[in-house]
Amino acid sequence: MASEPISKLLGENAELWPLAQRLERIKRLQRRYRTLAPEQLAEAIRVCAIDGTTIVVLATSGPVAAALRQIAPRLLEGLRESARKSSKHSGDQELTSIRIEV
Repeated sequence: MASEPISKLLGENAELWPLAQRLERIKRLQRRYRTLAPEQLAEAIRVCAIDGTTIVVLATSGPVAAALRQIAPRLLEGLRESARKSSKHSGDQELTSIRIEV
C-alpha cells in the first residue's frame, strides 16, 4: 500500500475539506504567533485550536502560561492586525480572545 501525505488526502476528500481548512487556519495563526511572541514563549507555546472566536493555546508549563497571560491582549491585537493587512484571511479579524491551557 502506497503512503501519501495526510495533507494530500485531506485536500482530495470532500468530506474532510472543512477539517483541512480548519487545520490550515491553525497553522497560519501559529506562524503569525511566532512572529509576535517573545522568542522564549514562541518555543514553549502552540496554537492548538480555534473555538468559535477564541484561539486556544497550549503552554508547556504553568510559568509559561502565566507569562503568556500577561501579554495575551497584545498578542491578540497583533494577530488581528496582521489579519487586517491580509484581505485573504479576513475571518481572523473576528478573533476575540485567547484561552491558555497547560
